[in-house]
Amino acid sequence: MATDYDAPRVTESDESTDTSLEQLTASRKDTQSPVVDVEDTDTAESFELPGADLSGEGLTVRVIPKQADEFTCYLGLSGVVCDAA
Repeated sequence: MATDYDAPRVTESDESTDTSLEQLTASRKDTQSPVVDVEDTDTAESFELPGADLSGEGLTVRVIPKQADEFTCYLGLSGVVCDAA
């Protein structure tokens, strides 16, 4: 049997569409919480993440010349090209 994977899936909630607007708004109000927890926002602001402020720091990178046992590969017009030192 062939299966159409692009067809929309039908669930039980899709089949029961005879719910009135009043019932939907009442069930929505039951699930929502009117109280906002202010403490959660206060605790999030008090955390100092490690490495968050690096404005006073300078970056240093040690650069060394290409060594004799290294090679470099890159993508050229004919494909991948590797050059030995």
